[in-house]
Amino acid sequence: MSPDRDPEELRAKIAQEREALGETAAALAERADVTGRAKESARQTVESVRGNASHVAAQAQQQGGRALEQATTWVSGVVDRARTGEDRRPLFVVGAILGALVTVLAVRTARR
Repeated sequence: MSPDRDPEELRAKIAQEREALGETAAALAERADVTGRAKESARQTVESVRGNASHVAAQAQQQGGRALEQATTWVSGVVDRARTGEDRRPLFVVGAILGALVTVLAVRTARR
């Protein structure tokens, strides 16, 4: 033992080295845990997909609401013109659109 180092200083140095070695061993063990990393990556991907799906669903619902409002306004105008006798031809178009809407709604309901 060198005369310039006392036992307490050596003990502190050894404790410090043990701590550093423990952190290094933990980091190596974490890197070696391939299944754990794969599971974590999969979990993060699932969370990301769920978040994106809910965002897209909210946007689709909002756009669908706008389209429904526009269609309702347009159909009301066509029906009003047909009632007043201005133009009866659009009634066929309205009937076809309503049939398509009923079909779409039936399909969507059946899928849920």
